[in-house]
Amino acid sequence: MSTGDYVSFTLANPLGTKDSEELGLEARTHAVGEQVTMLRRDAMRLVAVGYVKGADPNKIATVHTALTTVKAKTPAVPKA
Repeated sequence: MSTGDYVSFTLANPLGTKDSEELGLEARTHAVGEQVTMLRRDAMRLVAVGYVKGADPNKIATVHTALTTVKAKTPAVPKA
């Protein structure tokens, strides 16, 4: 498991505009219950402060369940 992969999860607390932008999300308030996708390393920061629904930082199994790995979008290659 790499820290460079992307994960999707549900927010347990609202995430403000500034914090969203710093985490690479759209610069707006993200509501409780909203599904978001970001780098695993950034998601783990949110796990540690209780922002990931169903993830208890003291119970690794709950973290694995709450974070769903997603494939990163590959950039389109222009045709010659």
